[in-house]
Amino acid sequence: MYLASLKKDGGGKGTSAAHTLVVYVIDIFLANSYINSWVFDTGSVAYICNTMLGMIRCRSIEKGEVDFRVGNNARVAALNIRTMQLHLPLGFIFELNNCYFVPNLSRNIVSPSCLMKDGYSFTSKDNGCVISKNDIFVAYASIVNELFILNLDDARNELSPTYLWHCRLGHIIENRMKRLHDDGLLTSFDFE
Repeated sequence: MYLASLKKDGGGKGTSAAHTLVVYVIDIFLANSYINSWVFDTGSVAYICNTMLGMIRCRSIEKGEVDFRVGNNARVAALNIRTMQLHLPLGFIFELNNCYFVPNLSRNIVSPSCLMKDGYSFTSKDNGCVISKNDIFVAYASIVNELFILNLDDARNELSPTYLWHCRLGHIIENRMKRLHDDGLLTSFDFE
């Protein structure tokens, strides 16, 4: 529908002469990048992945329909668009709707503006970014090499279980959490 309206209007900003969507991205390459991590990029307007692992509900894209421009101004084409499921360390699942599969990019990218459309919010905290939905903690993107990295690997999650439960329970005070723990209602962790 969007492309049809552009063709009717004669194109517009962000479109090429062939009426394709052109999105500018800077490809981020780090020598020690983990395959299961995502850049939480506040400048991105789209979800972008370089793997098909975790992708469901696919829609094919015609050649040239969606191109991304990288740092050297080269165009890389999205091959298809899908819903990507990201399984987070705490058991939550991000469903990234309209995630573009671009195998030529070296990193996966999560767009905060797209998450906000789905009801998520984020705040800067403790040298990283806390991602929540309905005031419930969902994920944490730590700063690595000046980038917010959303790492999906359990072993690399550095937040304490006490802090995670504090967030999950609507930011209740420490005394109330200790009472719930002492009463046996929060037995899944050692209270710190």
